[in-house]
Amino acid sequence: MPTSSTTKRKRYLAAGHFHEGPGYRVDRPTGCHDWLLIYTVSGKGLFSYQGETFLAEADDVVLISPNTPHRYEVASEVDQWELLWAHFLPTSQWRTWLKWPTLAPGVGYVRLKNEAAREALARRFEEVVQLTAGYRHHREPLALNALESVLLGCHEQVVLERGEGIDPRISDVLDYICRHLDQPLRIEDLARQCHLSPSRFAHLFRQQVDQTPVQFIEQQRIERACEMLQHTGYPITTIAQQVGFENAFYFSRRFKLAIGISPRAFRKQSV
Repeated sequence: MPTSSTTKRKRYLAAGHFHEGPGYRVDRPTGCHDWLLIYTVSGKGLFSYQGETFLAEADDVVLISPNTPHRYEVASEVDQWELLWAHFLPTSQWRTWLKWPTLAPGVGYVRLKNEAAREALARRFEEVVQLTAGYRHHREPLALNALESVLLGCHEQVVLERGEGIDPRISDVLDYICRHLDQPLRIEDLARQCHLSPSRFAHLFRQQVDQTPVQFIEQQRIERACEMLQHTGYPITTIAQQVGFENAFYFSRRFKLAIGISPRAFRKQSV
């Protein structure tokens, strides 16, 4: 049985997954002592604050900072509101990720426009709920880790909306390239993933990354090779194959051109 010190321990996170109908309302005239994150899964919720209102629909995320007066309820035009919510106290590292576009002072908002991002966020948010509801060892740090993923996903959308991020199509291709360095990576195939012509893809890629696709691919292959030379005992021929070079001779030539020394010399230097 938990000791009294355990039951009285200050909690940094509480979360839930609610399916609410007409009449559901939460009114906090003085706000909360912690942060509140609400993700609308389906239906609609009406937020009110300082005389302003906002209708949250599916894929909208609202972030309310501490001591911000607010009220939220099921919108009158619908018969249900499904929401995932979390009250939390952030770590110092999270503070940057909590700077969202605001609907009103203390109320941040972002809409998740990318389907993959939505699915990932919902999955991780549900994990937060399940962990906080259970009694696993280390449940709170595990739940905070999952919530961190949720906040990072939201922050990525904020960065994109500010025009500071990479076009999602190019971002997906960059991720694909880095996960498939051992395979042939043809411009035509990468362009097809973006639903763009090869010429348009190459132009957009250069605009977003400040490198051509070929330059980026080779850079990633060389960087991965450096990691493997430092941290594995694989033969250079094996490393060449695993980072996508057809033979060790060509790999060694491109490696020396990029790094200034041969793969063998680099490995010796790194020991």
